[in-house]
Amino acid sequence: MPSNEIVLSLLKGKTTKEADNISRKMMIKNMKKILAMEQKNEPGATGMLQILWDNYDGQVVLGNKDASF
Repeated sequence: MPSNEIVLSLLKGKTTKEADNISRKMMIKNMKKILAMEQKNEPGATGMLQILWDNYDGQVVLGNKDASF
C-alpha cells in the first residue's frame, strides 16, 4: 500500500514531497505492526520488517519536490 499511496496522493493533487511523506508514514505504521507480530513470534515477521525497512531507506524523490499535477 505505501507505494500505491504515492500515486494516489499525486492524483489527489499533493506535491511529490507530500506524497513521499504520506508513503513513509504508512511504512512506519506498517513496521510498527510487524514489530508487534515479531513479539508474538509470528513466522516471517523479521523478513517482512527487513524488506519494508529497505523500501523506506531506498525511497527518494528525484527532481522538483514541489511538483504536482
